[in-house]
Amino acid sequence: MTASHFPLKCMTVARHSVTHVAIMICFLTFVERAESQPNSQQRSTNQLASARNVNNALPVKDFHIRVDIYSDDTKPPISSVQTIFSDGLTIELDDFAGRHTVIDPAKGRITLLDEKKRSLVHLDMQVIETQLEKALGLLTPQQQAAFAIQGLPEREADNFISISNKSIRYTFQPTAAKKEIAASYGEFSDWVTRINGLYRHVPPQLRLQLNKMLVDQSQLPTELRRTIVGSNTPETVIARLNLTESLSDLDRSRIAKILTSMQEFKPTSENEFFK
Repeated sequence: MTASHFPLKCMTVARHSVTHVAIMICFLTFVERAESQPNSQQRSTNQLASARNVNNALPVKDFHIRVDIYSDDTKPPISSVQTIFSDGLTIELDDFAGRHTVIDPAKGRITLLDEKKRSLVHLDMQVIETQLEKALGLLTPQQQAAFAIQGLPEREADNFISISNKSIRYTFQPTAAKKEIAASYGEFSDWVTRINGLYRHVPPQLRLQLNKMLVDQSQLPTELRRTIVGSNTPETVIARLNLTESLSDLDRSRIAKILTSMQEFKPTSENEFFK
């Protein structure tokens, strides 16, 4: 993971530092507590990402983004994820994992599909946001500080910028993009980040802040490095983004295939899909 967007789910590493594992376990605990305490004080994720109405459709703009994932940038990519933006829909195709994501703001839902099991699950976008708000609202000020960006963004060589907290560092190279493309990609990345936070227990705060920085400046991250820090051997995964401002015949055929799969695959529960 978009997912990270470089999808966070596409950027997992084989071995986590003790600090990062502890943070993920802590975040899982708060998610579980939030679900059992519906009246707990909420902290809106709008403080972490730009304010958006979940019922608003993404800007209508057809384009394609390919994200190549590397564990070593001197070797071929270990994975490649395609994301198609078309007529208000966003479709992420992860052929390596055999799992795909369809974001449909007009219907207010996100559909996850599993090719191997021929199953799918529908997630309500408002419910996702509400549950994440509840979980984040239970964090203490000290925990919020640990998850949030530490200090100011730092500019490095070759136009790279880095932001970090106590467990993760993102180093990215931004490039100017059309406003509607940057907004659509940022919205997509926000939703993937929220899903990873709720269901894969990846703390979302720093990535949401990164997404907001890029959207506010109408930028895309042409390269993004995520480093797990806090150990003697920090581990980095590299994601490189390639934008095509049009759709090919193959893209359109893949859209049609995914829409057909949504009719044919067996609906399942969240617990079953994520186990």
